[in-house]
Amino acid sequence: MTRVLLSAVCLAASFGMCETVRLARLPPPAYADTEVSTNCPLAAWTDKAAGFDVALSFSATPSNNVQLAFGADLDSDGSLSLGETELVIGWDCGRWFVRFPSPEWREYAEDADAGDKAFRLAVALSRTGAVRSLSLLDGESPVLASLPEAERGRLYSKGWDTVRFTARGIDRPQESLAVRLTESGMVFILR
Repeated sequence: MTRVLLSAVCLAASFGMCETVRLARLPPPAYADTEVSTNCPLAAWTDKAAGFDVALSFSATPSNNVQLAFGADLDSDGSLSLGETELVIGWDCGRWFVRFPSPEWREYAEDADAGDKAFRLAVALSRTGAVRSLSLLDGESPVLASLPEAERGRLYSKGWDTVRFTARGIDRPQESLAVRLTESGMVFILR
């Protein structure tokens, strides 16, 4: 009986081995440029990561921009600067995009229709933290298919510790964001 109870407790604990970061809606812009952003630490990263999942829902228009920048806050000022950014992904004026600011600026974009969007980046990781597989979806439809295979491995880094969430434009995007890192499962052998 003790083994069964111990197994149940360990199994329940293993299902809880993931961390989700949810950002609150952005406040209204304070300036005429309409830009508003927030930074959030990603303290959940571990060497046992099995998956990286980003879910972003918002109202896309031909004039707004909603983007996520990932990187490491090297100067520990709580803000992800352009020099610290390794990946920018999102929506800009009717197009999905992926930008890699360094070592040289590269951008891949794809036209899309405006409307309510449910963007998802799902990355499955190997035991070494390398990207094993990934999907980029707008609802159920794949997006950014033009992204070269060689660049796909750059859509995750275990060195990232900050995400910067930015929205611009006259039309409010009514955004919602969740970033989740899941850990490898556990195996229990009872004899």
